Amino acid sequence: MDAFDSCIRNGRLKPAEATEEALSKEIRTALEELAKARSCYRDSRLEETVVQSYFAMYRSCKSLLLSGGYKDSNLYSLVAGITKLYVTPGALDPELVDLLKIAKDQKDLVHEGARCGRKDTGVILAAAERLLTRACELLALPGIAPPEAVSEGEAP
Repeated sequence: MDAFDSCIRNGRLKPAEATEEALSKEIRTALEELAKARSCYRDSRLEETVVQSYFAMYRSCKSLLLSGGYKDSNLYSLVAGITKLYVTPGALDPELVDLLKIAKDQKDLVHEGARCGRKDTGVILAAAERLLTRACELLALPGIAPPEAVSEGEAP
């Protein structure tokens, strides 16, 4: 039994109805979190950048999972669902799921008092941008555009 089926059987993934309103709310919140992450990065507030980037990634994946008819109970079930519904069919780059897990670990370290380096933080921010952009493309919600690309001078 794969992780997805195990999560269904154990109740970690539950069927859920995706409304356009719920999906739009999640994606709009992810866009706000990405904007905060970018601002923090520009201001060299690297720990805050990691936290905001992680939540933008999490909400992006949560939106995709909901669009696929499920809601998660934790990161493990979210990853299992995203992998089954989007990575395996080739709609989402598996590297983005790996970077989501790395961002989660880094966020947890930040909450324990760890400091972040600019290069690693830039990788996490760039992953959040890529993941949110791809989620917006896949969901194609009316009135919601993918995040604008950052200019060369702002890029991590």
